[in-house]
Amino acid sequence: MTARLLFNTNEIEPAALEERVRRAAAALECLGVRQGDVVCILLHNSPAFLEAQLAARLLGAYWCPINWHYKADEAGWILRDSGAKVLVTDDALRAQAAAGIPPDLPVVADWVRFIQEEELWNGEARQPGTLMPYTSGTTGRAKGVRRLPQTPEQLAQLQQGMRQVLGIEPGMRALHPAPLYHSAPSSYAAQATLHGELLVLEERFDAERALALIEPHRLTHAYLV
Repeated sequence: MTARLLFNTNEIEPAALEERVRRAAAALECLGVRQGDVVCILLHNSPAFLEAQLAARLLGAYWCPINWHYKADEAGWILRDSGAKVLVTDDALRAQAAAGIPPDLPVVADWVRFIQEEELWNGEARQPGTLMPYTSGTTGRAKGVRRLPQTPEQLAQLQQGMRQVLGIEPGMRALHPAPLYHSAPSSYAAQATLHGELLVLEERFDAERALALIEPHRLTHAYLV
């Protein structure tokens, strides 16, 4: 990690964020998550969401965001169809989706407690995992978009495209109030954390708050809808 994370009034320095992600990777691996597996995330925008997706990436697994507006039927479909190995959520959203959660699926509902006592993951480097989003389901059930593993050349081309199109580069200081359960905001947040200097993650967009954050934090980029 190169970026400092700011969420509400909480700041997480890059080294601390790296440590949290590595602890999370170790904890997920203890639950059986391996390369190519799927980690579903049903959370509001939060450090836990970002840490969970980066931990899945570190393990070479897919992270699969679930829209937090979904109820049991919609969330349950994604959990079953994706072949999820684990669900990361919180108590309130777990209750909202409870009837759709497969009974044998491990559920992490207290992220801080889940990672706090783990050793740092120090497994062998592997091809980074990637996002596995689900479509909006306008013509039926939502469908998972599962990308094949990328070659080093493809990864380099992707990073070049991120830099040219989205400005993902060292020194960027980004405001991010967009919902992480959507595919592009999820990818943007991960890349900004890996390559930028500061990520100001917000729970939602508020125009006055956004304007108030730009000057004191010297923000150079923003992901807005």
